[in-house]
Amino acid sequence: MNFQLYGYEDEILLFDKFVEAIKKNNGNEMTKTINNLIKLTKGRIRKELKLTNFDI
Repeated sequence: MNFQLYGYEDEILLFDKFVEAIKKNNGNEMTKTINNLIKLTKGRIRKELKLTNFDI
């Protein structure tokens, strides 16, 4: 749950959407949401570390 402590607002919203998809057992929404969250956070971490931002 570190997203809720340290995440940006859009990351927290995506995480909450992911949790709701799990509760509803909606596999398509789970996959879509977690992939968006991973892409968003990976890009931000790479930017903060001043690494080249490759597409996922």
